[in-house]
Amino acid sequence: MAANDAARTIYFSTGTQLWSVSYDAPRTPTLIASFSGAVTSISGGLAWVPGENLLYATTTSSLYTVDPTTAVTTLVRAFGAGDFGGLDYNADDG
Repeated sequence: MAANDAARTIYFSTGTQLWSVSYDAPRTPTLIASFSGAVTSISGGLAWVPGENLLYATTTSSLYTVDPTTAVTTLVRAFGAGDFGGLDYNADDG
């Protein structure tokens, strides 16, 4: 789950789909799209990057960017074996 405070929107993944929901009522989830591009399933965390207007996402072994309007994924870096589960972005120092 990732929050875009400026747009008052929360993004979340069902694994194969990217969804959004507003901070404000009625808080109805909206399907953005199924993930496509470099990977079609996100198994780890999501983080909003405000200066770039994109999401970072993880699988168990790689880091991706996600277009928040299309759910298209792009590989940033593969880390190999391991478990890359959580993710957070610090806007103060990147």
